[in-house]
Amino acid sequence: MGKRGANGNSGGQKKKFKLATGIIEPGQYGVLATCQRGKELGCAKELRILFGDNIEKYFDMSENKEDVEDKEEASEELSVEDAIKKELSDISTPKTDNKSKEIVKSIDLGCDCLVFIKTRRPIIPSVLVQRLCRDSLDSKTKSTRFTLRLTPIDDSCTPTEEELQKMALSLIAPVFHGAEGEQKPYKFAVSVTKRNFNSLDQPTITRIVAKIVGNDRGHSVDLKNPDKLILVSGYKSNIGMAIVDGKEYEELCRFNLQQIFEKSQE
Repeated sequence: MGKRGANGNSGGQKKKFKLATGIIEPGQYGVLATCQRGKELGCAKELRILFGDNIEKYFDMSENKEDVEDKEEASEELSVEDAIKKELSDISTPKTDNKSKEIVKSIDLGCDCLVFIKTRRPIIPSVLVQRLCRDSLDSKTKSTRFTLRLTPIDDSCTPTEEELQKMALSLIAPVFHGAEGEQKPYKFAVSVTKRNFNSLDQPTITRIVAKIVGNDRGHSVDLKNPDKLILVSGYKSNIGMAIVDGKEYEELCRFNLQQIFEKSQE
Protein backbone atom coordinates (compact mmCIF):
# COMPACT_ATOMS: atom_id res chain seq x y z
CA MET A 1 0.00 0.00 0.00
CA GLY A 2 1.37 3.42 -1.00
CA LYS A 3 2.13 5.93 1.69
CA ARG A 4 -0.07 8.95 2.09
CA GLY A 5 1.54 12.34 1.79
CA ALA A 6 1.44 14.93 4.50
CA ASN A 7 -1.64 16.43 2.93
CA GLY A 8 -3.53 13.16 3.22
CA ASN A 9 -3.50 12.34 -0.52
CA SER A 10 -2.49 8.88 -1.65
CA GLY A 11 0.72 8.82 -3.66
CA GLY A 12 1.30 12.51 -3.13
CA GLN A 13 -1.24 13.44 -5.81
CA LYS A 14 -2.60 16.95 -5.64
CA LYS A 15 -6.28 17.59 -5.13
CA LYS A 16 -8.09 18.53 -8.31
CA PHE A 17 -10.78 20.62 -6.69
CA LYS A 18 -10.63 24.11 -5.28
CA LEU A 19 -12.57 25.57 -2.38
CA ALA A 20 -15.04 28.30 -3.30
CA THR A 21 -13.65 31.33 -1.56
CA GLY A 22 -14.44 34.11 -4.05
CA ILE A 23 -17.42 36.37 -3.53
CA ILE A 24 -18.86 39.46 -5.16
CA GLU A 25 -18.80 42.25 -2.60
CA PRO A 26 -21.84 44.54 -2.23
CA GLY A 27 -21.33 47.63 -4.35
CA GLN A 28 -19.08 45.88 -6.84
CA TYR A 29 -20.10 45.88 -10.49
CA GLY A 30 -18.90 44.18 -13.63
CA VAL A 31 -19.84 41.25 -15.84
CA LEU A 32 -20.89 37.72 -14.92
CA ALA A 33 -20.03 35.19 -17.59
CA THR A 34 -20.96 31.56 -18.06
CA CYS A 35 -18.48 29.25 -19.74
CA GLN A 36 -17.69 25.65 -20.53
CA ARG A 37 -17.06 23.47 -17.48
CA GLY A 38 -13.40 23.39 -16.53
CA LYS A 39 -12.60 26.44 -18.66
CA GLU A 40 -13.15 29.11 -16.02
CA LEU A 41 -9.53 30.31 -16.04
CA GLY A 42 -9.47 30.44 -19.82
CA CYS A 43 -12.75 32.35 -19.85
CA ALA A 44 -11.49 34.90 -17.32
CA LYS A 45 -8.27 35.42 -19.26
CA GLU A 46 -9.92 35.91 -22.64
CA LEU A 47 -12.48 38.32 -21.20
CA ARG A 48 -9.79 40.42 -19.53
CA ILE A 49 -8.07 40.66 -22.90
CA LEU A 50 -11.31 41.34 -24.79
CA PHE A 51 -12.42 44.03 -22.36
CA GLY A 52 -8.96 45.58 -22.22
CA ASP A 53 -8.78 45.78 -26.01
CA ASN A 54 -12.11 47.60 -26.27
CA ILE A 55 -12.74 49.77 -23.21
CA GLU A 56 -10.81 52.74 -24.57
CA LYS A 57 -12.91 52.53 -27.74
CA TYR A 58 -16.18 52.55 -25.77
CA PHE A 59 -15.32 54.83 -22.84
CA ASP A 60 -13.29 57.95 -22.12
CA MET A 61 -10.77 56.48 -19.69
CA SER A 62 -9.44 59.94 -18.82
CA GLU A 63 -12.64 60.40 -16.83
CA ASN A 64 -11.74 57.73 -14.28
CA LYS A 65 -12.80 59.93 -11.35
CA GLU A 66 -12.66 57.00 -8.94
CA ASP A 67 -8.88 56.78 -9.28
CA VAL A 68 -8.55 60.54 -8.75
CA GLU A 69 -10.75 60.46 -5.65
CA ASP A 70 -8.81 57.50 -4.21
CA LYS A 71 -5.51 59.33 -4.67
CA GLU A 72 -6.86 62.54 -3.12
CA GLU A 73 -8.22 60.69 -0.08
CA ALA A 74 -4.96 58.79 0.36
CA SER A 75 -2.82 61.93 0.08
CA GLU A 76 -4.87 63.67 2.77
CA GLU A 77 -4.04 60.90 5.25
CA LEU A 78 -0.28 60.79 4.48
CA SER A 79 2.41 62.98 5.99
CA VAL A 80 4.62 64.99 3.62
CA GLU A 81 7.43 62.45 3.97
CA ASP A 82 5.14 59.48 3.34
CA ALA A 83 3.52 61.24 0.39
CA ILE A 84 6.93 61.74 -1.24
CA LYS A 85 7.82 58.08 -0.69
CA LYS A 86 4.53 57.00 -2.23
CA GLU A 87 5.06 59.27 -5.23
CA LEU A 88 8.51 57.79 -5.85
CA SER A 89 7.07 54.29 -5.50
CA ASP A 90 4.33 55.05 -8.01
CA ILE A 91 6.90 56.32 -10.50
CA SER A 92 9.00 53.15 -10.19
CA THR A 93 5.98 50.85 -10.55
CA PRO A 94 5.66 49.32 -14.05
CA LYS A 95 2.74 50.67 -16.04
CA THR A 96 1.29 47.18 -16.43
CA ASP A 97 0.58 47.12 -12.70
CA ASN A 98 -1.42 50.34 -12.70
CA LYS A 99 -4.68 51.45 -14.27
CA SER A 100 -5.22 48.59 -16.77
CA LYS A 101 -5.27 45.93 -14.05
CA GLU A 102 -7.30 48.02 -11.63
CA ILE A 103 -10.12 48.80 -14.04
CA VAL A 104 -10.68 45.23 -15.28
CA LYS A 105 -10.04 42.43 -12.79
CA SER A 106 -11.26 38.84 -12.61
CA ILE A 107 -12.62 37.55 -9.31
CA ASP A 108 -12.21 33.81 -8.70
CA LEU A 109 -15.67 32.65 -7.61
CA GLY A 110 -14.62 29.03 -7.24
CA CYS A 111 -17.84 28.08 -9.01
CA ASP A 112 -18.21 25.74 -11.98
CA CYS A 113 -19.00 27.45 -15.29
CA LEU A 114 -19.17 30.95 -13.77
CA VAL A 115 -16.73 33.85 -13.95
CA PHE A 116 -16.95 37.43 -12.69
CA ILE A 117 -15.00 40.31 -14.20
CA LYS A 118 -14.99 43.30 -11.88
CA THR A 119 -14.86 46.73 -13.52
CA ARG A 120 -14.46 50.31 -12.34
CA ARG A 121 -15.74 53.64 -13.54
CA PRO A 122 -16.05 55.01 -16.13
CA ILE A 123 -16.97 51.56 -17.46
CA ILE A 124 -20.71 50.86 -17.45
CA PRO A 125 -21.09 47.07 -17.67
CA SER A 126 -24.42 47.12 -19.54
CA VAL A 127 -22.95 49.43 -22.20
CA LEU A 128 -19.77 47.35 -22.41
CA VAL A 129 -21.66 44.08 -22.91
CA GLN A 130 -24.12 45.51 -25.42
CA ARG A 131 -21.39 47.06 -27.56
CA LEU A 132 -19.18 43.98 -27.45
CA CYS A 133 -22.07 41.79 -28.54
CA ARG A 134 -23.08 44.22 -31.29
CA ASP A 135 -19.52 44.39 -32.60
CA SER A 136 -19.29 40.60 -32.50
CA LEU A 137 -22.45 40.26 -34.58
CA ASP A 138 -21.48 42.96 -37.08
CA SER A 139 -17.90 41.76 -37.54
CA LYS A 140 -18.94 38.10 -37.88
CA THR A 141 -15.81 37.09 -35.98
CA LYS A 142 -15.40 34.89 -32.92
CA SER A 143 -13.53 36.77 -30.21
CA THR A 144 -13.68 34.12 -27.46
CA ARG A 145 -13.27 30.34 -27.19
CA PHE A 146 -14.76 29.45 -23.83
CA THR A 147 -17.17 32.25 -22.94
CA LEU A 148 -20.89 31.73 -23.41
CA ARG A 149 -23.33 34.28 -21.96
CA LEU A 150 -22.48 37.69 -20.54
CA THR A 151 -24.64 39.29 -17.85
CA PRO A 152 -23.92 42.92 -16.95
CA ILE A 153 -24.11 44.08 -13.35
CA ASP A 154 -24.27 47.88 -13.12
CA ASP A 155 -24.61 47.83 -9.33
CA SER A 156 -24.99 45.28 -6.53
CA CYS A 157 -25.93 45.09 -2.87
CA THR A 158 -26.51 42.74 0.04
CA PRO A 159 -29.60 40.59 -0.59
CA THR A 160 -32.13 42.19 1.75
CA GLU A 161 -35.41 43.76 0.69
CA GLU A 162 -34.34 47.16 2.02
CA GLU A 163 -30.99 47.18 0.19
CA LEU A 164 -32.56 45.85 -3.00
CA GLN A 165 -35.10 48.68 -2.93
CA LYS A 166 -32.34 51.29 -2.57
CA MET A 167 -30.21 49.85 -5.35
CA ALA A 168 -33.15 49.28 -7.69
CA LEU A 169 -34.34 52.87 -7.24
CA SER A 170 -30.89 54.26 -8.06
CA LEU A 171 -30.84 52.37 -11.38
CA ILE A 172 -34.52 52.57 -12.26
CA ALA A 173 -35.12 56.28 -11.58
CA PRO A 174 -32.89 57.65 -14.39
CA VAL A 175 -34.64 55.39 -16.94
CA PHE A 176 -38.26 55.26 -15.76
CA HIS A 177 -38.83 58.27 -13.49
CA GLY A 178 -38.38 61.27 -15.76
CA ALA A 179 -40.41 64.43 -15.33
CA GLU A 180 -44.13 63.99 -15.81
CA GLY A 181 -45.15 64.85 -19.33
CA GLU A 182 -41.61 64.17 -20.57
CA GLN A 183 -41.10 60.54 -19.51
CA LYS A 184 -41.59 58.05 -22.34
CA PRO A 185 -43.79 55.13 -21.24
CA TYR A 186 -42.02 51.78 -21.46
CA LYS A 187 -43.12 48.19 -21.58
CA PHE A 188 -40.81 46.34 -19.23
CA ALA A 189 -40.03 42.93 -17.79
CA VAL A 190 -37.93 41.66 -14.90
CA SER A 191 -35.63 38.68 -15.48
CA VAL A 192 -34.23 37.00 -12.36
CA THR A 193 -31.40 34.46 -12.37
CA LYS A 194 -30.00 32.85 -9.22
CA ARG A 195 -26.89 30.80 -8.50
CA ASN A 196 -26.23 29.44 -5.00
CA PHE A 197 -28.64 32.10 -3.82
CA ASN A 198 -31.48 31.64 -1.32
CA SER A 199 -31.77 35.02 0.40
CA LEU A 200 -34.75 36.27 -1.62
CA ASP A 201 -37.12 34.27 -3.79
CA GLN A 202 -37.93 35.22 -7.36
CA PRO A 203 -41.50 36.48 -6.74
CA THR A 204 -40.25 38.82 -3.99
CA ILE A 205 -37.48 40.24 -6.18
CA THR A 206 -39.85 40.74 -9.10
CA ARG A 207 -42.47 42.40 -6.90
CA ILE A 208 -39.97 44.84 -5.37
CA VAL A 209 -38.47 45.85 -8.71
CA ALA A 210 -41.80 46.18 -10.54
CA LYS A 211 -43.26 48.28 -7.72
CA ILE A 212 -40.35 50.72 -7.93
CA VAL A 213 -40.84 51.08 -11.69
CA GLY A 214 -44.52 51.83 -11.07
CA ASN A 215 -47.21 52.60 -13.62
CA ASP A 216 -47.93 56.26 -12.87
CA ARG A 217 -45.95 57.37 -15.94
CA GLY A 218 -47.60 54.91 -18.28
CA HIS A 219 -45.18 52.01 -17.80
CA SER A 220 -46.60 48.51 -18.16
CA VAL A 221 -45.40 44.93 -17.84
CA ASP A 222 -44.81 43.01 -21.07
CA LEU A 223 -43.05 39.68 -20.61
CA LYS A 224 -42.89 38.82 -24.31
CA ASN A 225 -41.79 42.05 -25.97
CA PRO A 226 -40.43 44.55 -23.42
CA ASP A 227 -38.81 47.85 -24.36
CA LYS A 228 -36.66 47.62 -21.25
CA LEU A 229 -35.48 44.45 -19.56
CA ILE A 230 -34.35 44.61 -15.94
CA LEU A 231 -31.76 41.89 -15.33
CA VAL A 232 -31.41 40.79 -11.70
CA SER A 233 -28.65 38.35 -10.77
CA GLY A 234 -28.41 36.67 -7.37
CA TYR A 235 -25.16 34.96 -6.41
CA LYS A 236 -24.45 33.80 -2.86
CA SER A 237 -24.56 36.90 -0.62
CA ASN A 238 -24.88 39.41 -3.44
CA ILE A 239 -27.62 40.63 -5.76
CA GLY A 240 -26.84 42.67 -8.86
CA MET A 241 -28.88 44.53 -11.46
CA ALA A 242 -28.69 46.16 -14.87
CA ILE A 243 -31.25 47.60 -17.30
CA VAL A 244 -30.90 46.80 -21.01
CA ASP A 245 -32.85 47.34 -24.20
CA GLY A 246 -35.29 44.43 -24.48
CA LYS A 247 -35.37 44.19 -28.26
CA GLU A 248 -31.60 44.38 -28.57
CA TYR A 249 -31.21 41.75 -25.86
CA GLU A 250 -33.16 39.30 -28.01
CA GLU A 251 -31.48 40.38 -31.26
CA LEU A 252 -28.08 39.81 -29.62
CA CYS A 253 -29.02 36.29 -28.53
CA ARG A 254 -29.41 37.31 -24.89
CA PHE A 255 -25.74 38.32 -24.89
CA ASN A 256 -24.55 34.77 -25.64
CA LEU A 257 -21.32 35.19 -27.60
CA GLN A 258 -21.36 31.65 -28.98
CA GLN A 259 -24.89 32.01 -30.31
CA ILE A 260 -24.10 35.47 -31.70
CA PHE A 261 -21.25 34.00 -33.73
CA GLU A 262 -23.45 31.19 -35.03
CA LYS A 263 -26.11 33.73 -35.98
CA SER A 264 -23.56 35.87 -37.82
CA GLN A 265 -22.62 32.90 -40.01
CA GLU A 266 -26.15 32.27 -41.25
